[in-house]
Amino acid sequence: MTPVLRCASKAGQALTVALVIFPVGFTALFIATYSVDVPYSDQWKTAELFVKLADGSLSFAHLFDQHNEFRQLFPHLLFLALGTITRWNVRYEMLVSFLLACLVSFNIYRISRVTITGTQKRLWLLAGANLLIFSPVQYENWLFGIQVIYLVPIACLTTCLSVAYSGLSPKTKLTIGVLLSIVSTFSSANGILCWMLVLPVLLVACDWRKRFVPFVIAGWTGLCLLSLSFYMYGYRTPEWHPSLTEALDHPARALAYLAAFLGAPLAPGAGVRRLAAAIPIGAITSILFLGACAYLWARFADRSLRKRMIVFIALGAYSLGTGLMVMPARLGFGIPQALSSRYSSFSLYLLVSLIYLAAIVLEHARADGYLPSRGRMVRLTSAGVGVLLLVHALTAASGVLQARVYRSKALYFKACLLFVNVLRSPAPAILIQSSHRDLTALANALNRLGYLRPSLIDGKNVEEIAKSSQETWSAGAFENLLKTPEGRFIAQGWAVLQGGREPAHAVLLTYRDATQAPRVFAIAQMEVIPGGVMGVLRQPVEKRSRWQHTFARADMPTNASTYIDAWAFDTESGKAFKLTASHVVGPLR
Repeated sequence: MTPVLRCASKAGQALTVALVIFPVGFTALFIATYSVDVPYSDQWKTAELFVKLADGSLSFAHLFDQHNEFRQLFPHLLFLALGTITRWNVRYEMLVSFLLACLVSFNIYRISRVTITGTQKRLWLLAGANLLIFSPVQYENWLFGIQVIYLVPIACLTTCLSVAYSGLSPKTKLTIGVLLSIVSTFSSANGILCWMLVLPVLLVACDWRKRFVPFVIAGWTGLCLLSLSFYMYGYRTPEWHPSLTEALDHPARALAYLAAFLGAPLAPGAGVRRLAAAIPIGAITSILFLGACAYLWARFADRSLRKRMIVFIALGAYSLGTGLMVMPARLGFGIPQALSSRYSSFSLYLLVSLIYLAAIVLEHARADGYLPSRGRMVRLTSAGVGVLLLVHALTAASGVLQARVYRSKALYFKACLLFVNVLRSPAPAILIQSSHRDLTALANALNRLGYLRPSLIDGKNVEEIAKSSQETWSAGAFENLLKTPEGRFIAQGWAVLQGGREPAHAVLLTYRDATQAPRVFAIAQMEVIPGGVMGVLRQPVEKRSRWQHTFARADMPTNASTYIDAWAFDTESGKAFKLTASHVVGPLR
């Protein structure tokens, strides 16, 4: 090979490696940018465990207790251990989710070393797989620490599959498979799939003596049923759970839900448009996957092909099997519910499996002379990859925008949480489950443990947390106080932090009492500007940092005429910055 060709080859390989790493680095930056260190929604169930651990009343029953449909025994142990070390900084739970995704990517690459020929091809396929594995479309699972439970089963499954193709002894592979299947089962509702999908791969990948195979199958099946029995012991169907017969009563809706579930990771847009894209994408990918299964079935006698394909069939079956579990349990909520961001961590592996199955099938079919010339195949494949990359870019951009909305809600909740001892209604019902009405007691218990950063703010006087704005920048403006025909007030303005580096996390509204000290009586949420990323960046700072809040005169515990002020609030430091202008509210009549 000439020096020029060698340089070109090295440059191409370096580019491929960069494409492999890019999604990983992007997701790490994504989590660092949009994460918020605050227990949120379902995490307040975990907060109860920390309180019980601190007062010595924690038992195995609490760890094993059902959470929605899940038995989260192993995630609970992880949360308690990690929380004790980090004083429950939930960003470390997000880090675990990220590391589990890295483990999945590593496992898939290890499997490809046995099933895919050519280092360059393996890297290109991994680059495509990583775009999906680390996609922002699953933003809820990246930014919500408790969603570790959605990453554990696939991490266990791919580790089992990777071990099956390693040089370990069959007994060791079997033992690791059993242990990880148990972890998977008691981490998430779909974890039971690990038992069902790993065994066929072990039977194909390992050279078992024929007389041992029945004992392996019987033992594996027995342990699977035993795990399932423990899982179902004392199981209670959640009260909010829709009817499981919905799928039988409406089979067409059930198929549409399943197709939308499987197509969501590549469906751009929002609302009805995204649903209209997800259903055909899911249908097409399902057909392609079934076609790959049929191809393997027709050539099952080919031991080499069987060993190369079965592992990726198992990977795709994980998504399909999870969809078949989720569909009857969630169909009652409507077909659009299938597009939930959190489900993408389940469904995207059908697409990942197709990347590798397509490479194996095309290579095998070309060797048998069933495909057109190599040049034509390259052109068709390049066109298909280009379309998929464009669709993925649009979907990823949508995920980033949704992450901004998610962060805004989390920051607002954190601001409300910090004033839980001050405000009459500290947390909007939509931000915390109705079963956690003891938020105030739990928040104060966590505060005593030092698990909230910053600590809860006990004084109503905002001057206790006020920080002077620097002369070189304005924290924003309290622009309007409008009165509605119903007698309510609408406060409006804009607010930023630290010289405009980012919008305020929330805005505190205060009234001045008889001592002229400003007292907090309400918290306003920052608005999130709709539209694309470039549209947001083009907006001036006062447009990108809008806030608005509606309140009643009775929300202020004073009947006298009073001044209303607004303060930009930083939930990281617990400091407030006064906005320019004040407004007067007349006496209550």
